[in-house]
Amino acid sequence: MVLGESNTNKKSVVVLGGGSAGIAVAQALHETKSFSVTLVDRKAYHEIPWANVRAYTVDYSITAKSTVPWKDIPKLGEVTVGEVVSVAGGSVSLKSGLSVPYDYLVFAMGSHFREPLCKGLEGTAADRASEMQLANEKLKAAKSVLIVGGGAVGVEVAGEIASVLPDKQITLVHSKSQLLVDDKPRMSNNAVHWLKKHNVKLILDDKLDGSQQGPHYTTEKGVQIQADIVYWTVGLIPSTAFLKSENILDGKGFIKVDMHFRVEGHPNWFAVGDCNNIPEIKLGYLAQGQGKQLAQELKQLAVSDTFPGKIKPWKLQGGFRAMIISLGKDNGVGHIGPVPIWGWAPAKIKSGDLFISKTRKDIGLPA
Repeated sequence: MVLGESNTNKKSVVVLGGGSAGIAVAQALHETKSFSVTLVDRKAYHEIPWANVRAYTVDYSITAKSTVPWKDIPKLGEVTVGEVVSVAGGSVSLKSGLSVPYDYLVFAMGSHFREPLCKGLEGTAADRASEMQLANEKLKAAKSVLIVGGGAVGVEVAGEIASVLPDKQITLVHSKSQLLVDDKPRMSNNAVHWLKKHNVKLILDDKLDGSQQGPHYTTEKGVQIQADIVYWTVGLIPSTAFLKSENILDGKGFIKVDMHFRVEGHPNWFAVGDCNNIPEIKLGYLAQGQGKQLAQELKQLAVSDTFPGKIKPWKLQGGFRAMIISLGKDNGVGHIGPVPIWGWAPAKIKSGDLFISKTRKDIGLPA
């Protein structure tokens, strides 16, 4: 079966993945008269990923607002739920047998960890809410918690659990000597101070073998840890496995692009967000920014047949770096540009609502 073979002089754009980057592209292009847009995703819903650490650990109820069926989101174009098996020959082929032809193909599948902490991979919004509820119940039943990885996600997991369930014995293992190694030492120091104050045991400059099953774990340096539940927040995996035969991936599985998001060797393929190999930290607001810029570049292409026209290449970090790490609802650490913030300031900006209301407004939903 072939989808989308109509009719008009519009160019067909297929967007693979409905995360932050994919929605930004799809909604921006759907509003124009130059494109027909089809969004393809394995799951039947959009989720706000920066809300998922809290939802997966201590408060699954927020999925009522952070997880949204596609039918409820305006200005997306056609939405098809299915698993992609091939993109060759000018058509996206799905496992179901459906075929979706394209003039332009946008990869926006994002990335994931080994467990569905920040991102669900399939199913419905109700399925995801049930998954979150079960994860909350498992944590409540546990006495001891092990978090592997001291980047943004690992620190936020520790912060959520320590602030809501202070009776848990929490251990965080990180392979570097500094938490949040991609950011300034002061931000790391503020996070360490808060975590230690809330009885989180930190084991730095040490590693765990991911094959260990527990409940007893041993680090590379021989430290013994007992944990009833483990959160693996290391080893970000780009969702690109179906592209292995296309010779467009780097050694870590990210799609090779230039600074206008064009895929190497394919003038009508583009990749935005976490799945591309642009050398910057993978953050939601940067994925949104990449999606919006690509939409502008494709609009330019439609009216002038030139790419990227006068649009300048993507600036790393979107030209302005900001980072806020929530430590529960009432605290946080971060920086806005060069200015460090901690305590109530990041809590007021992000931690309380986790940008759920703002993100819903951005995609056309009531807060």
